[in-house]
Amino acid sequence: MLSGILLGCDGLVKVNESVLHLSIESEPTGGDVYWRISSTTTDVKSSNRLHLGMTPYRGTKTLNIPGLTFDNASSVSVVIIVEKEGYHEKSERYNLASVLNDLEISSKFKLTPKR
Repeated sequence: MLSGILLGCDGLVKVNESVLHLSIESEPTGGDVYWRISSTTTDVKSSNRLHLGMTPYRGTKTLNIPGLTFDNASSVSVVIIVEKEGYHEKSERYNLASVLNDLEISSKFKLTPKR
């Protein structure tokens, strides 16, 4: 492993086999956590939301994203969304090229009540 990125026996970067660790919290707790892929390159298709669980959420996600390469990772983002009934939805966007260096997303979402 080199800087968190897996190398195959052929020496090519295996981005789609990398495992991302997620640690998502919210205040208040009990928010629904969603993951989606947003892409500005035609090589990678943007995805719909995928429900991961509720906050506090700790888990892993394999980067099995068709068309994703190390070269186009800077044009792809992971969007983490937290929503809870009675509160405004919050989202954060993470550039995948940066995420590949750490293989971790940790964040705390402060949800604001709807009025």
